[in-house]
Amino acid sequence: MTLEIISYTGTTLDFSINVPNVDTTATFTFDIFSQLSNTAAQVFDPLASFPLTLVTTNARYTEFTISTAPYQTFGDQHGNGMYNYVVKENGGVIDSGSLKLIFSPGGGTGTQAYISNNEGRQAIVYYDPAY
Repeated sequence: MTLEIISYTGTTLDFSINVPNVDTTATFTFDIFSQLSNTAAQVFDPLASFPLTLVTTNARYTEFTISTAPYQTFGDQHGNGMYNYVVKENGGVIDSGSLKLIFSPGGGTGTQAYISNNEGRQAIVYYDPAY
């Protein structure tokens, strides 16, 4: 399904999903799972299940808010990558999909610059027959 980020203020993250008319009295959670290990991602402290606050729901979409204030290091993690997400209503899945997280700072890539010893692009000739 589609998850659209509406805004991120540093303390709250607002998003919407294409799920109409959810139960307004239900309890909602947002879970993320690493695609690398297929286990609950330990990205935002040891918590992978976020409680959601329902903002609005109608015949087209539902909008939620996640309070990131309890997670002081939310934007400082080095967990860039692809994740699977699941939105649950009273424990039952109502939406799922893929999510790409990019953090600032994202951390190093672990690559080293390659410096060639042949910057003139000179080819080495092993055999040159005289015709």
